[in-house]
Amino acid sequence: MEIRITDSLKLQCEIPFVLIEKFQFVWEPNQHAVLGLEGYINGNAQYITDKLYDSKIKIWMEKKQSKRVLFCGYLIKVHECAVGKTKRVKIQAASGSYKLDQCVESKSFQNTESTYADIVMQTVENAGGKVICTEGINKKISKPVIQYNETAWGFAKRMASQVGAYLFSDIETGGINLWFGEREGNAAAKFSETEYVENMYREIDTNTMKSYYEIDSKEFYEIGDKAKICGLELQIWEVKASFERGELNFKYILKKNASISTIYQNQFVGLGLQGTVVETRGEQIKVALDIDGGKTTGDYFYDWYPETGNALYAMPEIGTQVLLYFNSKDEREGFVLHSLPNSVQQNTDYKNRYFNTKEGNTVHLYKDSVDFSCQGNHNLALADSFISAGSSGTVSISAQGSVKLSARRITISTPDELNICQG
Repeated sequence: MEIRITDSLKLQCEIPFVLIEKFQFVWEPNQHAVLGLEGYINGNAQYITDKLYDSKIKIWMEKKQSKRVLFCGYLIKVHECAVGKTKRVKIQAASGSYKLDQCVESKSFQNTESTYADIVMQTVENAGGKVICTEGINKKISKPVIQYNETAWGFAKRMASQVGAYLFSDIETGGINLWFGEREGNAAAKFSETEYVENMYREIDTNTMKSYYEIDSKEFYEIGDKAKICGLELQIWEVKASFERGELNFKYILKKNASISTIYQNQFVGLGLQGTVVETRGEQIKVALDIDGGKTTGDYFYDWYPETGNALYAMPEIGTQVLLYFNSKDEREGFVLHSLPNSVQQNTDYKNRYFNTKEGNTVHLYKDSVDFSCQGNHNLALADSFISAGSSGTVSISAQGSVKLSARRITISTPDELNICQG
C-alpha cells in the first residue's frame, strides 16, 4: 500500500496509515539500520498484526522526476492503541541485514590460504545474504578461525575487526545485503563550512586524540559519501534522519578515518571442541571437528600438548577422538589437549585415569590400585592389600631361581584340575 506522507515523501507499508506523524532512522557502522515510525489508522481498519511481521516497508523521496530511497527494511515490532475513533500505531523496522542475526551456527575454517573476505562471503551466502567486500580481500587468515554459536552477522562483524574494518548494512534495496569494509560513496556531499560541531575524544587503544564532525542538513547523503570541511577530506560514517511536523532533517557524523578494536568471542575461554584425528605430522595433528560434521575444512596441523607434558605420552592415532582446547579468547591459538576414550563409562570418577589402545589393551590408574589388561583375556591388578592375576588361558610362573609364595592363606582355584608339584 502506497501512502503519501508529504508532497515529496512517500511510504510503502502493509499497514493502512491515514496519517504519518513522525519517523526517524539511524544508519551506523556495525549495527542494523533501525527505523521508528508513528502514525494513525482508521479505527475500523482490519488487519492481522501477526502477518505484518517481516513485511517490507519503504520510504522514499520524489523530486523533479527523480527518486531516492531513504530506508527499505522489514517490520519487526508493531504496537497500537485506541485514540478516539482512530488508532495510533507505532512500528519499528530494521534493515535486511537483521535476518543474518537470527540463527546461530558453528563451523571451522582451517584452510589458511583463505582470505577474510572468502570466509565472510561463504558465511553470509550460506545464511541467505550477499556481501560486498572492500577489506580483507588480500589478507589470509593464516590460522584457523571458528564460528562458534554465532550468527552470520556476529561472525562477520568479528572478522571485520580482525582487519580493522566495520560492517555496513544496506538500507536502499531491502535485500539481505551488507558491506564488509568501507562503503564506497557515490556522491560528493556539500555542507556549510560555517555550521558544524567538532568533537574531540581520546582513543583508548592508541591513547591518541581524534575528532569527528556533526553537521545538520536538509539534503540526504549516504554512508561513504565524501565531503570537505575546512580543507579536510572527510567521510560520512553515520546518518540520522528525523521527520516531524512535516519537516525532514538529517544529521551526519563525518570522520577522516575510523579505527576499531579487535572483537573476540569470549565463549572460547576454556572451551573444548571434539574432533577426529585424520593425520599426524611430528607432534602436530590435523583434526576434523564434530561441528563440521566430521569433515576436514583445511590442511592445518594443530600442536599436540598432552596433559601429561612431554614426560610420558603417545601421539593419538588416526581415527581417535581428541579435544581441541582454547585457553584464551582468541580461537586462533587453539591446540589439541588430549584424546578421548571410544566409550565413556557411566559415573566415572574424575580421579581415575585410563590408557587404552585400539587393540584392546588397557592400563587403568584408580585411586587405590593399578590394573593391566591384555584384550580383556589376561588381567593383573596391583594394590596395597593384594595382587590379583587372571587369565582365560594358562597361567605360568617361572624364574631362574626359586619361586616363593608367602601369606597367611594361599588360595588357588581352577574350573578343571589343579596340579601342584614340588621338586
